[in-house]
Amino acid sequence: MQVKKNAANRVRNNPSREETGHFRHLWIEAFPGVLPVSRGMRALLEKALLPNPEQNALILGPTGTGKEHFAIYLHRISPRKAGPFIPINLGGQSPTFAESDLFGHLPGAFTGARGRRQGVFERAAGGTVFLDEIDKADLSLQQKLLRVLECRTFLPLGGEKEQPLNCRIIMAGNRDLHKMVEEGDFLEDFYFRIATYVYRLPALKERPEDILHFAQAFLCEANDLHGRHFEGFDQALIAYMVAHPWPGNLRQLRNLVYRLVGFHEGRILRYAFLEKEPGMETPTPASLNLDDQLREILERALRLAGGNIRLAAQMLEINYSTLRSKLKKLGLDNGRGGV
Repeated sequence: MQVKKNAANRVRNNPSREETGHFRHLWIEAFPGVLPVSRGMRALLEKALLPNPEQNALILGPTGTGKEHFAIYLHRISPRKAGPFIPINLGGQSPTFAESDLFGHLPGAFTGARGRRQGVFERAAGGTVFLDEIDKADLSLQQKLLRVLECRTFLPLGGEKEQPLNCRIIMAGNRDLHKMVEEGDFLEDFYFRIATYVYRLPALKERPEDILHFAQAFLCEANDLHGRHFEGFDQALIAYMVAHPWPGNLRQLRNLVYRLVGFHEGRILRYAFLEKEPGMETPTPASLNLDDQLREILERALRLAGGNIRLAAQMLEINYSTLRSKLKKLGLDNGRGGV
């Protein structure tokens, strides 16, 4: 079984019955070919359509789960979608530089501040600011951000006049903010202010249905970057990717696909290529029961498709006859219909 090329066109032209909601078109518009198929992620995409899209939002989840992508999706479904989307990572920044990035500064506001600088709150007027790693913000910055949210104004460093805030603020983190509040590392008032609409992104190992879809999208990106023409993955590599726990989530999967494409040539990315990856701990082929892995993949696809083989084939991006043959070989056919 191979994951075929041009996933974006296949998703556009062959939508499953459960993927025809408004969120599907908005997500594909932002990320062609990377439509999540897992129920958990689809539920999150639909949930995001319910609240007032002008309200601030908090995205939580392990590192590498795609929090910035989800923030872009929230931006795209809001009335501010025509405005700028500006991401800022608060991790590793000194408090002064973080505040300068956000609020801007006037000449002489601090050592090295020679001219006026617009902060992202000013530059994002009419759009959205995405504050990643909000759990890394110190208490002083949290207090200032709390005032920004409550008053809808901000004060540039070295300034005396408050400026009106005209942007939506979306925040994200990967730590337990409630626990940080209990330990005194996060302001309780700030936590309750930003936790009105919370979206928790599951780890990749909790949504294995999405692995091949994202792997295919990363393959297309890597092909464009390296001038390669890979069309998909061999069965052993698919089994490995689906079974791997991916502690680094989507970021780790993306890096793996990019490295494999960069170091190899051909039409199909093969499991054997993993053995040539420096520092990679890979199982031996004998430790991968490919029939069991394939059975798990097909059973999961059938469950998502409600037992409909044609829909399952579309989700797996393989021919209907190929899927039917594999189901029969593994004893999974059981007289299922194709429509």
